[in-house]
Order: sequence, then C-alpha cells, then structure tokens
Amino acid sequence: TVDVDFVKRRISRRTAAIVGIAGTTALGAVDPIAELSELAIERGVYLHVDAAFGGMILPFLKELGYKVPDFDFKLEGVCSITIDPHKMGLAPIPAGGLLFRDEGLTEKISFETPYLAGGGVKSFTIAGSRPGGAVAAVWALMRIMGRRGYREVAQWCMRLTERLALGVERIDGVDLLIKPVMNVVGIRPRFMSVRRFSANMRRIGWMLSEFPSHLRVVLMPHHSEELVDTLLSDIRRALRLKIEEGSKDLSLELRHDRYA
Repeated sequence: TVDVDFVKRRISRRTAAIVGIAGTTALGAVDPIAELSELAIERGVYLHVDAAFGGMILPFLKELGYKVPDFDFKLEGVCSITIDPHKMGLAPIPAGGLLFRDEGLTEKISFETPYLAGGGVKSFTIAGSRPGGAVAAVWALMRIMGRRGYREVAQWCMRLTERLALGVERIDGVDLLIKPVMNVVGIRPRFMSVRRFSANMRRIGWMLSEFPSHLRVVLMPHHSEELVDTLLSDIRRALRLKIEEGSKDLSLELRHDRYA
C-alpha cells in the first residue's frame, strides 16, 4: 500500500491531486485512505480514490462483518471515486463509473452538443457515438441483484478465498503474500522463481496472472470449492516439476529464470 509520509513529502504547489487505491490489481489491498483524506484536507489537495476493482465488493464485505477500512465519501477529504461495474459488479465490458462528492464538478468538465435532441444536451465524457448496452446491463443487474444479491456474491467469493488462502499456508514451498482483504490471493514460491513457478503451472494447465513477486488468483462467483481444491493439488505438482521434465516451450521460459 501507499506510504502516506512519502505522499506528504511529495506534495507541492504543482500537485493537482493525490490518489489512493481501494482494491489493488495485484493483491486487492486497500491504501490508508483515511490518512490520505486527512492529508488532503490539511494540504488542500484533491483526493481521488481508485476503487475500480474493490468498489463493488468491499462495501458488501463490510455489511457482512468483514474488517474493511473506509474509502468512500464517509471520509471528508475524498472528492471522487472510480468504480467499475464490469469487474465485481459482474456487468459486461465496458462499464466504468466515476462518482463525485460535489455534483458541480461535472459542470466544469461538461460541454454542450448542439445538434442532439434539439440542443442543450450536455456531455461529461469523451465525445463520440458509443453503444449503450452496457449501461442498460448495469441498471438491470443492480435492479435484479440488489444489495442482498451482491452480499451473497461477496460472501461466496470470500468463502473460496479463505479456502484457498488456508490451503496455500499449508503447502511447504509457497507463501501467502498477504492475508486477503478481498477476493484476491497472492502466492509466492520459496524455492524457485515466480517465472518458473508460473511456467510449471501453465504446463499443468493453469494460466495465472504473473507479477514480479507472485502469482495472483482472483476468486469469482462462478468458481467452486472443487476448483480451489484442484488448484491447491496442482500447486503441489508444480513445485515438484523439474526443469528437464518441461516441454520445449517450458524450457524456453525457464532459460529466462536466471534474469528474473
């Protein structure tokens, strides 16, 4: 997560805004938004929260009793929030959202399109014709799912997440990078490079997101406990694979390990 003291030292007269993340891509971690909010108020700077990933699951986890730090407009310094319904909102791509504390900010970025609907129509995003299907899908999903439906999704995803995290902790040869805050698990091998571990997993049939420090698994509502158990079994297999057992493509991957 972000170092608030570092952010504080970097703020100057040229600072346009500071940004915190609620649900990082790599691990689903949440920056100390409350501290950033206090800093933003103290220094008079704009604070934007990137909750594209976490915005549609963290609030429901909080309703379920999970310990989730505040990141939204409850914090006085938060000025705007990005939330993508096409992530944990389960909507089709593309469906991104931008929320403002002050509605007046939309007026500052709006422009009129005089030739539409008799004139006087204001636009707030990039000009150009785009399909509205995703917007309709988001509306329909929220009407159908409701808060209860999204709570059920969050609960199932975290049940799978906790099952995977516990299983990873019991495997000798890998580490759980952090205790999951949301439905993301980071797995780091102890005795081989991340690149080699990733290549071994691919050989078995798993294409997991590869980061410099770990492999990432995002647990989604269509996943099952059986799938999690199979993944844990295959992680053990991947740790046992030897270089010479690899295919030609795998060997090519492994030759780069010395530089990883």
